Amino acid sequence: MDQQEQAEAAPESPCAELAAKLDECARELDQERNARLRVLADMQNYRRRAEEQKRDAAQFAISDFAEGLLPVLDNFDRALASAVKAQSFEALMSGVALTQKQLSDVLKRNGLEPIEAAGLPFDPNLHEAILTAEADDVPENTVIEDLQRGYTLHGRVLRASKVKVSVQP
Repeated sequence: MDQQEQAEAAPESPCAELAAKLDECARELDQERNARLRVLADMQNYRRRAEEQKRDAAQFAISDFAEGLLPVLDNFDRALASAVKAQSFEALMSGVALTQKQLSDVLKRNGLEPIEAAGLPFDPNLHEAILTAEADDVPENTVIEDLQRGYTLHGRVLRASKVKVSVQP
């Protein structure tokens, strides 16, 4: 047997075994590193897409609402044009009244509700007392007059009603 055959037949030296294990560990480490980098890249892409979707959702959240207002704007234009053409205050009032009703309907469909105040007990969660007035004919802390209408949006107060409240003389 020559030396080459002896070297091939001889068991690998401990250094060769360690070198082979080291190469295998290095390959596994590279695979794990690549997998980790892919996961990090996927996470960054996910975050970027989520931010884009969030920005788009915020930017276009009111598109349905705005689309519902377009006919209201059209009717304001028609009411004004009709009033100018007819030179009639009554025509203007009629057009504006119809348009106000249409606007109220659009707002209601989108969750905006007026807060009823006049004749009801004062509620600091719904009303903001601006004035008080002496009144014998109504109980104390009753809303006498709604000075500025308040609104709720899907049940949450968007703007409190500014009211005049009764006090006893």
